[in-house]
Amino acid sequence: MLLGYNAVERNTKELHPPVAQIWAIFNLYLDNVDPLLKVVHAPSFQKQLLQAVQNMDSLEAEVEILLFSIYFSAMISIPTEDCLSMFKESRVTLLERYRFGLEQCLIRSNFLMKPSLPVLQALVLYLATSLHAPFPSPKESLLALSIQMARTMNFHIEQPDHPSSGPQFATLGQRTRTEMRRRLWWHIMTLDVRIAEETDKDPIIWEGMWNVKMPSNLDDAELDMTSSLPIPPRAGETFDADVYLTQNSDTATDQRGSHDRRTDLSFTLMRMDINYAARRFSFSQDFCTVNGYDALCTVEERVKSVERLVKDMDRRYLQFCNRNDAFSFFERNAAKLILSRHFLVVQKNRQPAEVLQNCILVLEAAAGMRRTHKKWGWLLRSHVELVALELLWNCLSTMTSPAFGGENSNPSSEHLAGRLQHAWALAEIAFQRGKEDELHLCYGSQWTRIADLRDVAIAIREGALDSGHIVEVV
Repeated sequence: MLLGYNAVERNTKELHPPVAQIWAIFNLYLDNVDPLLKVVHAPSFQKQLLQAVQNMDSLEAEVEILLFSIYFSAMISIPTEDCLSMFKESRVTLLERYRFGLEQCLIRSNFLMKPSLPVLQALVLYLATSLHAPFPSPKESLLALSIQMARTMNFHIEQPDHPSSGPQFATLGQRTRTEMRRRLWWHIMTLDVRIAEETDKDPIIWEGMWNVKMPSNLDDAELDMTSSLPIPPRAGETFDADVYLTQNSDTATDQRGSHDRRTDLSFTLMRMDINYAARRFSFSQDFCTVNGYDALCTVEERVKSVERLVKDMDRRYLQFCNRNDAFSFFERNAAKLILSRHFLVVQKNRQPAEVLQNCILVLEAAAGMRRTHKKWGWLLRSHVELVALELLWNCLSTMTSPAFGGENSNPSSEHLAGRLQHAWALAEIAFQRGKEDELHLCYGSQWTRIADLRDVAIAIREGALDSGHIVEVV
């Protein structure tokens, strides 16, 4: 039982959808998942898929395992009603089927003894999207397994003797394979932080374990897994064969991978950068000490650290996300919401009235983004929206308490009472929508904390009303 499914061996051929649906699912993946999670080089895989669907009876093992992971992630990205409309089956049924197929492929691949790039890609893509699945998944075990596989293949080490990082000229294929190794390791690093935050633990990976460079800021069109051609110039540059054959490839790599433009990878890089920075201000002092980070003992120090991160993200990425298409709008505002989420967390011990207003702003913005940008908003629901909701219920339980003075205390009580009424209404609407969407199935421990805080806040409020500490506003 690898992925939480009690597997019985079965022929995986019958688990694949019809070929027409394979393309529909792959297009969903390209639209809804790939822009957010650059785990697979989609153009290279699309070439493999074009050949594979011509004879599904003889699928290569590494293509099949990636297919099941892509099926699964695509189903995660769409609402239940859309799934029924498109595929005539429930979302949960399809998710369980594709998870089962992925598990069968993993077992057959002998991945512990013979790990490979496609197998690790499939596992990381599954892990990243299973955080949003409507059933439990052994995410901590799968994370540890991913780290072990990556280290077995030396993905945690920058390869100094690799043609694409040494003085020798690299082919486009070599360059692409190096970039995919880097992307995978940094995706694992990001998942390590996300899972640690969710489980209230420290990350597994520590600084002494790895030395891999950040992935270069490249478009998909600048990469090709199988090409033996020289690396071409970036768009707008003039190709000079003599220069490209004699220049130091490190210099060329730095120029092509610079952050002076918006690329297909920009949003992924922003998330990687933000989550890496969060290692310094989101976890225990012991974790900071072991990793050689500066101790950030006070709220003010942590807030300043997040403020520096905001400026850095604007300088390196956000100023270049200035196109008018839907995804550019999403990535700009999603990055700002993720940064705001970190502000909320590091400020949670400040005055409740201050935290309350920030929670309202983040929760309203995140919920709005999810409604208007359904293709990609699923990524933010637990990481931003539910974090803001949890902190909002915590504020309400504190500020409704008679010890705080109730809703009608202090000189600006009328203004405060109005904000509290708005906060109560917003929190309750968000909670009821979460129940309708069965978020307890997707985000079990997080939803349990939210429900418990809501119960406490309601009990305190009802007690305060009975004792006359609160004048109910109708």
